[in-house]
Amino acid sequence: MEINYDEPEGLMGILLAFEGVKDAETILNGPTGCKFHPSSVSESVYRRKGSFNPMVFSGEFHFCQPRIPCTYLGGYDYITGSKDRLNRLFEEISSSNPRLIGIVNSPGASLIGESLNVSETSIPVVKIETPAYSRSMGEGFQEGLMSILEKIKPSGTKRKGCINLLGISVWHLNWEDSINDLSALLNLCGIEVISSAGAGWSVDDILSSGEAELNVIIHDEFGSKVGNWYKENCNIPFISPEVPIGFDALESWLKEICSILGKDAAPALEVIRSKRKKVYRELLAMDERKALPKGRTFSIAADGSLAFPILRFLYEYLGMVPVAVNVEDQEWNRVIGEYLSNKGLTASENVSNTVADIFIGDGNTLSSLLFRDIVRSGIVVESPGIRQIEIRDEPVLGLNGTLRLLDGVLNSLIR
Repeated sequence: MEINYDEPEGLMGILLAFEGVKDAETILNGPTGCKFHPSSVSESVYRRKGSFNPMVFSGEFHFCQPRIPCTYLGGYDYITGSKDRLNRLFEEISSSNPRLIGIVNSPGASLIGESLNVSETSIPVVKIETPAYSRSMGEGFQEGLMSILEKIKPSGTKRKGCINLLGISVWHLNWEDSINDLSALLNLCGIEVISSAGAGWSVDDILSSGEAELNVIIHDEFGSKVGNWYKENCNIPFISPEVPIGFDALESWLKEICSILGKDAAPALEVIRSKRKKVYRELLAMDERKALPKGRTFSIAADGSLAFPILRFLYEYLGMVPVAVNVEDQEWNRVIGEYLSNKGLTASENVSNTVADIFIGDGNTLSSLLFRDIVRSGIVVESPGIRQIEIRDEPVLGLNGTLRLLDGVLNSLIR
């Protein structure tokens, strides 16, 4: 398997699966070098501790970071082991009474077969001795989630008109805003979202997730295996429709869910229709100024499940031309390749060196492309984002996610 060293991998995915549980704590059995980046990422995407003063977390195991304390393995520990230190850390974490504790071995610790046996406690403990090294972040995330689900079994009587959202993590850009946007539209249709698996849920949410009538997968790279787990263990069916970004994809997403649950999608569709009219008026005004996006070029680098609906929306709705597309998943490469071929289009896989009007992807890549004058502007839809303060909601998905994308594209053309 080809490994992309620029992308987060399975270990980060497993750690963020635990970190996505609001009343859980994660312990890393490993050196500080394996801790600092995941700890920083976790705190930046999902802040939970009240203090902003790093010295509050200056104890033996936190190293001035509030999340993911570690056993700081050193050279001699790889000979003598870290049992005593791990137990001390475990007792410290247990004293704060979390609802769940995850313990994960670092690559070096698992290589020497380091045991994760700790003192007995009434708190559920999930141990990952050999995480998903050299696998994708999505695979690691799902491995972590399924380990949690095996420990805390979802249960309960099925509730009509209730769903779980799967395949969205705290790593996904502005995940909370996207979940709120989609939940608001579903509520208009009389559908309740019980939980968003791995994205800000609690142990109580995990337990009640077994009451859902249907599971809806957002990004299949982060949710397909979890969907199968729920189907086999909780008898909850799942669907994996196109990611809801773009008017047509969003309307189709709502209609499919409502059709299965016997609900009326009309109230949500009416809200979408009113926003369509507003966008249409803006496009007419741009036409008068000869600034329409039709024929402008764009490049995109993202997970395939997100890249495809964005590509389709920009091409079919705005008439823009994709000149470079970079996705890691081979199946999504095939789907996108077939789509482009059917439209008589070709696109490079080399986003880094393909000149385009607009880039759509993560903040780091966008910064590089802007610095080298490869693109004129861009829209960030994946983590890592661009460091800036965002007070208002900035969803990537849903109705307001679609409007956010359009705002970025259309404003870039009139600057």
